Amino acid sequence: MDIKGLRYFVSVYESGNISTAAKKSHISQPSLSTAISNLEEQLSTRLFARSRKGVQPTEDGDRLYKAARRLLSDANAIQSMFQPRVTRQTLRIGVMVAIDFSQVFNILGAVLHHPDYQVRIVRANEPCDVRIICEGDLKPTETFVELWQENFVVALPEGHPLTLKDQLVLLDLENVPLIARDYCSASFIDAGRAVGINFEVVASAFSEEWAIALVDQGVGVAVLPETCIRPEHRIVTRPFANMTPQRKVGLAYPKDSELPGCFNHAVC
Repeated sequence: MDIKGLRYFVSVYESGNISTAAKKSHISQPSLSTAISNLEEQLSTRLFARSRKGVQPTEDGDRLYKAARRLLSDANAIQSMFQPRVTRQTLRIGVMVAIDFSQVFNILGAVLHHPDYQVRIVRANEPCDVRIICEGDLKPTETFVELWQENFVVALPEGHPLTLKDQLVLLDLENVPLIARDYCSASFIDAGRAVGINFEVVASAFSEEWAIALVDQGVGVAVLPETCIRPEHRIVTRPFANMTPQRKVGLAYPKDSELPGCFNHAVC
């Protein structure tokens, strides 16, 4: 058993998927599968139950994860003790509030530990070198590199009358208590009102988490990125029947600058 094998195990455990873990670990999927199989053979136990949907840790997998995290933490601490102090360039990364942070950290994982940069995470509206934002928030002086797209859905409390429909149209939301997202709902609401739809805005959320909490408590419905809804939320989602509202999320940086090299893995 070696440290590298345990790192691979932890990556698979936290990702729940061999393919995703392989990308994060910068290793081929077959090599990662072999490393996990070797670890299972060394420990004489099965660590994961495999299925088409991914992998689920066994009871022994859960036990190993706790021990492996402690061991890897100690190994990292020992390594840090003997690393020479070097001067690294400060890289300020601005991140918008309303975003799927699991996607963000898939992008930032390698950046945060890059040997050439001292990374600082700030709000997207603060001075920074690179921003992770929606394309709609792009400044005229910035270049945009798309990372992913997100579809919007209608988030409904459990038991809401609109859950009886498989799909919704914008008119279904007329006079329905609506939770506006004050950071990016204005265009959606304005577009509806422009065609005569009356929205009954009962609350204004300042983050996706706040909007989800309000829907969960039955305060109203909200139009949210689908990726923000988790299984543990007591929320039902419905797509729009006649349109697929989307937003593009990506990296924004000054046009007179180059994208820092530590982001090459994200845009290639």
